Amino acid sequence: GVTILSPDVNASEWRCTGAGRALRVGLQFIKGLSSDGADRLLAERARGGPYQSLEALRARTALTNDDFRLLVKVGACDAIASDWTRPQMLWMIDSSSSRVQRGTSEVPRSARDEGGLVRESCRIPPLRDYSPERKRQDAWTLLSFCLDAHPMALHAESLRRFRLVPSNRLHEHIGRSVLMAGMYTTGKPVHTAKDEPMQFATFDDGEGLVECVLFPDVYRERSHVLFDQGPFIFRGKVEEEFGAITVTVSQLERLERMLARMGPAGGAARA
Repeated sequence: GVTILSPDVNASEWRCTGAGRALRVGLQFIKGLSSDGADRLLAERARGGPYQSLEALRARTALTNDDFRLLVKVGACDAIASDWTRPQMLWMIDSSSSRVQRGTSEVPRSARDEGGLVRESCRIPPLRDYSPERKRQDAWTLLSFCLDAHPMALHAESLRRFRLVPSNRLHEHIGRSVLMAGMYTTGKPVHTAKDEPMQFATFDDGEGLVECVLFPDVYRERSHVLFDQGPFIFRGKVEEEFGAITVTVSQLERLERMLARMGPAGGAARA
């Protein structure tokens, strides 16, 4: 029930902040954003008030092109972009940078704002905005989480190649082997009575959590792939005990490795 708001040059602090049922992501989560750039942005905003335009942001903060690009890609400049799309904003930044490197004679001084950006009069091409999927992918890349969708939504097209059972339908498959996919959320290594290592693992497929068991033989062979969130493809038997449903994993692989093994989508059979 909480709305997650993207980083914003006029609304974000260094850390995350909350108000009512909304959480604003802080600048600290933007991968690659320099501490100097974040400090400049926050200090100048505190001193001179909100930024009214991209030109004002550049002029007042003297952000590097790298920092500026990151802010655009993550959506932090959308509110001051006027009618420019993210590709147009990036074109502005790159065009200004390349022309400065080649010499200012190519762009008249009158065509530049005080921050060095090329003005709209320089005919920014009518570039179409990124799709919602592309924006989610950029958010995942720069923040390590999605703002308006589950991370598994980023892999929806690839996952259509598999006959997957969603977590909210596991109760229909008690006693049967199923194929599932999900992000690795947590794991607990334990030992059997014979002191053999095994693991309880939890995956999230976007519909709910899947409680899994990796018994010693599978744990020894496949637990090494669980070094990040994934996502993962796994097969196992659905079991129920005392009202709790678990999946005893028999096969486990990273999604990207499974897709590479299957080859191009056009000629591969569904798994």
